[in-house]
Amino acid sequence: MSHGSFFWYDLVSKDPAASRAFLTRLFGWVASDAAMPDGTPYTSFSSGGKLICGLMPLSEARDYDEGRAYWMTYIQVDRLFSTMTRAERQGGEVLSDVMPVPDLGSYQVLRDPDGALFSLVEAKQPVLSPDFSWNSIIWNELLCRHSKASIEFYRSTAGWIFQPAESQLNYAFFTVGGQNMAGVLDMPGDDFGDLRAGWQTYIAVENVDEMAAKVESSGGHLAAEPFDLPGVGRIAILVEPGGCVISLLTPPA
Repeated sequence: MSHGSFFWYDLVSKDPAASRAFLTRLFGWVASDAAMPDGTPYTSFSSGGKLICGLMPLSEARDYDEGRAYWMTYIQVDRLFSTMTRAERQGGEVLSDVMPVPDLGSYQVLRDPDGALFSLVEAKQPVLSPDFSWNSIIWNELLCRHSKASIEFYRSTAGWIFQPAESQLNYAFFTVGGQNMAGVLDMPGDDFGDLRAGWQTYIAVENVDEMAAKVESSGGHLAAEPFDLPGVGRIAILVEPGGCVISLLTPPA
């Protein structure tokens, strides 16, 4: 466990039953159903015994994005209260009370200065394995409209260092100890249409084209057909039936 690391991911879906069926069918994940302390249905997914992410319904209490489905990305911090205070000073908006998770710790939902949703969590123990495996989350990317404010916000909040990418226009990295933690895609002006600021999640798959061909029959649809990104790999972008965007990535051999 370490300050500034990614702790967990939840898919907040407009149709959790359809999302559950889609994710198990497409990725072969094993679903375990339970309930949150407030009684909200909750599903956790695993693959090969390794936890991947969670799934919950989009409810009035969790509608932080005007009725849109979203990924909730959890960033671990050493001290929740003091980090929340710094986040507010840097223009972040606190959207929830502190919420306890039995046996794990507590978290709080925020919106960064550019509008991206995420949570800060103070945890007692890790839940994700750091080892690479197929059909698991491999990368996180921040889409932002005002990168200067976002960079300073996450530097103060998560302790990340901003490092521009040498070969990709509008792209950069957040790093810790020389290790890339997340990508930063700056979306100035009208170049990126109506894309909103937010955290994007990438899932590692062995063959993007084969996986993309199964998306519609599994209940989702493709937002971007497979394409190559030099030095990164082959990517496709899909929308699952609950309305959440997921990126697929086959990294270079």
